[in-house]
Amino acid sequence: MEICVKVGSSRYPTGPLFEKCTRDGHILSVDRDGFKWGKLDQQHHVVLRVAGNFDDLSSTQDSTFIQPGVSLLHKFTSFYNPTSQKFKWEVKEFEHKFYRKYFIDFAKLLADRLIIQGQYDAIYNREKNPGVIELPLRSLENIARDEMLHNRTDERKNMAVASGTYSIGAALDYAKINLAAADIDTTLTGNLTFEHNEEETACDADHQITEDLSTYTLKFTCQSGDEHGGDPFGDSDGARINCTTYREVLDFSVSASGSTIIAEKMGFDIAGNNNQGVLFDNYDGTAYIRRLVVKGDADSGHGIDHYANGTFYEYNNIIYGLSGDNGIQTRGEFAGDAGTFYWYNNTIAKCGNGIIINHADVMGTYIVKNNLCQGNTTADYNEQTGGFDTHAYNVSEDATSPDIAYRSLNCHDGNSCFEDYANNDYKLIAGGDELGTLDDGEDLSGTFTDDIIGQTRTTWYIGASEYVAAGGVAPTGVFYGPFVGPMGGPI
Repeated sequence: MEICVKVGSSRYPTGPLFEKCTRDGHILSVDRDGFKWGKLDQQHHVVLRVAGNFDDLSSTQDSTFIQPGVSLLHKFTSFYNPTSQKFKWEVKEFEHKFYRKYFIDFAKLLADRLIIQGQYDAIYNREKNPGVIELPLRSLENIARDEMLHNRTDERKNMAVASGTYSIGAALDYAKINLAAADIDTTLTGNLTFEHNEEETACDADHQITEDLSTYTLKFTCQSGDEHGGDPFGDSDGARINCTTYREVLDFSVSASGSTIIAEKMGFDIAGNNNQGVLFDNYDGTAYIRRLVVKGDADSGHGIDHYANGTFYEYNNIIYGLSGDNGIQTRGEFAGDAGTFYWYNNTIAKCGNGIIINHADVMGTYIVKNNLCQGNTTADYNEQTGGFDTHAYNVSEDATSPDIAYRSLNCHDGNSCFEDYANNDYKLIAGGDELGTLDDGEDLSGTFTDDIIGQTRTTWYIGASEYVAAGGVAPTGVFYGPFVGPMGGPI
């Protein structure tokens, strides 16, 4: 099987978040022999081929862990808490102090004569691609070193991407989103964009974005023309990402008040034990999460989660099926977790809670408008002891909407407003019994003008989908909002 390994540390040698950053030798991904790694997976990182059968090891339960879905390979690509001495799946509550436990010591491979000097030099030379380096007689278990027990023989600074536009997909720049995220330089020097190809890739390792974004924009999007169609995950083409177990597709743990983060126009399948879509931990910049389709199941974690005090615009997202957890939530008990949240025109169905302020103390400012929540098992809207500061036109199937006139509206039984509610297609169609109510939405064109598939909003229907009658406005796929990025350019 083949492993992709980080070359150079993104924060070196010390400093804030050094221990949480992706460091020299960390194992970024494990896959089958012959996997189509990206160009920069092999030139900025390095790929090693080791003994062992990927399919056997990834499908065999690790007997030392009682949680389901934890394979023999899982510990090598997962976070570990050195204080409690537990992995993520061994704790019930969220813990902030997670680090990677295992690494590959390239200098030790050289000293043990498993690689030659030329290969070692090529590993640390960004201008060279050493290709797949063969270690046929050694397994991953043999060569991985425990971060808690060993120091690196030689640790070097990362020289990674600090600006520009890069592709994600088989045999492109990076094969997986976690490999792209691991190659972000210590400090951005310009706007940095990662564009996902029209295919389905895996997020198969823990990764946290801890780098200094400075005043720039970090963007995860799809390549032009590769947008999804707003359909259930897997029912249409587009840029799509699935998780293995106990993963976050995007995990931002960075303090950069002048920066902007964008995640948009992709589909996430987070079905599986405690997978999450987007997690903000200690982010204090401005974020736009828009036009995502997030699918989960009873074992999933949250769709969008926040421990942060930034400013968050989250709109035109469809989140469904997370029946054991929440669609959009914020939580925290400290002043540093008090952000400003604009939750607009999201459709959330069949989750535990649809939209929830999930802490006992009132923190942050919440502006909640035009959301459509249906069939969430605990509550469509859950304010705990706080409340939504500003709210309008939020529809609930139960009696929890903050807007009394829009409570207890079933939009899927009888003449459904949705394409196929039973099969998780939440685009609006003609003839629905409640369609005349769903067209009440507030015009938010000061923030955005399109819907989840790029159709221009004219009526401003509630939810992520704008119903456009035959002969109406065609999809544009273009964002026309007036907001500008931190350097004055469009976002």
